[in-house]
Amino acid sequence: MNFLRKILDILFPPSHIEQDMIALSVTGDLPTALPVPHDDMYAALVYRHPTVRASVRILKTKHNSIIAECFAKILHDHLGELLRDVEPFSHYQKIIFVPLPITKKRLHERGFNQTELIAQKLYVKDLERYSVKKILKKIRETSKQAVSVSKTKRVQNIKGCFACKKKNLAHDRDTLYVVIDDVITTGATMKEAMQTLARAHYRPVIGLALAH
Repeated sequence: MNFLRKILDILFPPSHIEQDMIALSVTGDLPTALPVPHDDMYAALVYRHPTVRASVRILKTKHNSIIAECFAKILHDHLGELLRDVEPFSHYQKIIFVPLPITKKRLHERGFNQTELIAQKLYVKDLERYSVKKILKKIRETSKQAVSVSKTKRVQNIKGCFACKKKNLAHDRDTLYVVIDDVITTGATMKEAMQTLARAHYRPVIGLALAH
């Protein structure tokens, strides 16, 4: 922890949720998520865990650097395991993080995109291997995805809501594209984002979220 962080902690002590999240990220005593039931999608933590759920809700509404840093550390460690243990991920030399976008209207209302905040903090964990590119854009608003709604309606709600800013002409076989989100619920949103990237020749692509 650097000197500035110590000064900020004295002036603005972390809340109990922040303290609990810091403890989880430091100790490694994490509520591990079950496998996501979709190909090439991964999540680190169980969303129903009280500290995880509360932290996600805070980050969605506030530009909270402490929680974003905790999330980035947890995702960095989880991604490291995937890159080390899962084939063919271990072969990729470059990792490009693609934050899941929000619309311009939502960005104006909120003032920030929490997935961009997480991705930027992930990037600084390994400057040589990682980078962040805002390749995706969200071109229309969607209703909030609800587990109670049928699978067909969830897919219809999200279909066509993303677009790529440009096609990938590089076809770099050493690069893995990783879509970053805070939570995977049904997987429909992440799947649509991944398919949008793949159609624009950003391959291979996986989805990585903090919680599921």
